[in-house]
Amino acid sequence: MAARLVSTTTVTLPVPQGFANVIVAACTGDGCGPYSGARGINPAGPNPSSPNLGTPLAASVVNGPGVEFSWNRIPGDDGTNTWYRLYVQDLSRQAAALDVYTRDNFYAAYFKAEGARYDALVVANPGASQVVGPPIGFNVRGLSASAPTMVSPPHQSQVQAGNLQLGWSPVPGATLYQYWVAVLGQGTPAVTGVTPGLVVQVPLPAVAGQPTTYSGITRACMSPTGCSPTSDTGWGPWSNAPGGPGVTNFTVVP
Repeated sequence: MAARLVSTTTVTLPVPQGFANVIVAACTGDGCGPYSGARGINPAGPNPSSPNLGTPLAASVVNGPGVEFSWNRIPGDDGTNTWYRLYVQDLSRQAAALDVYTRDNFYAAYFKAEGARYDALVVANPGASQVVGPPIGFNVRGLSASAPTMVSPPHQSQVQAGNLQLGWSPVPGATLYQYWVAVLGQGTPAVTGVTPGLVVQVPLPAVAGQPTTYSGITRACMSPTGCSPTSDTGWGPWSNAPGGPGVTNFTVVP
């Protein structure tokens, strides 16, 4: 995957090896028009040394709330031995809008739309030997997601036991948020609560001194008079509802 927004009729950019199709669209400040017909190429490689986002196109306007991300695999990645961290920054809040770890080279998520602007990048092998891909910016228009996305801790990350920060993305018009976190596979929450903010500190242990995986979900109260955590009245859907942003899983280590 590779993509660039340019003001010329030619461009040189790193691309993955193997057969691919090249398409082009003309863009203005209001977004891009239809894509051209495809032209096949078959570069010999090697793959680019850093993960380059191919979608969304840099500086494009995406019809929300769903946004699909894709990037090239780095050399040596066989699909099982390389972790990627996809990080998306909400520029209006200077805070995370998405933070996930994955072995895939694609991911889909839901965002606050209505013209919101974001920057995204991918980090290969997060840690001391990490390789950071170039950032790209994009805007999201249309309807916003009706359920928040839990962004802290990052999905599929490892965090130290103790007081952890839970955080989630905003839903326009929301007055309260409820969070619910349980040990993976259990129906009883380890922590749950209601707050007007987008972050909260909660104690989460490593059960029996062993790495423990938790699942977290959130929902937004859309009633101007508030909502009760024991009733569904006034609440929007939980993030794990069908068509929602999904569950955030993370592992707490001693």
